Amino acid sequence: IHRKVYDLTLVEQRILCLAAEYLRSPKFIFIQDPLKDLSIQHQMFYLNRIQLLAQEKTAIIMCLKSGASTASLQFVDHLYVLAEGQVVYSGLPGELNNFFRDASDDPTFPDIQIGCTATPVHQKF
Repeated sequence: IHRKVYDLTLVEQRILCLAAEYLRSPKFIFIQDPLKDLSIQHQMFYLNRIQLLAQEKTAIIMCLKSGASTASLQFVDHLYVLAEGQVVYSGLPGELNNFFRDASDDPTFPDIQIGCTATPVHQKF
């Protein structure tokens, strides 16, 4: 079946772009807001494809601004959370809740809302 790129679904277009980039054999791929406007089902499908690339020794760096779900953290090896231009968390995704629970008692910790102003990044080297 031959289809024009603009006839593909949004997730198909993103996978096609990712595949085209992968054909260049890059050491890393930077993906800006890959989950935006995708349903949870399509997010998981797309993240699964990205994870397959990461298993091929290609580092994937994702900047998630919107549409990220906690389920998407299962695809992350290392997480950075930024708030007001500062890294407020760097570590394993599974330790994120404990970190913020402990940090909420610290009066010097920035007032942020996870999922609204925080930006997680996926990194695999």
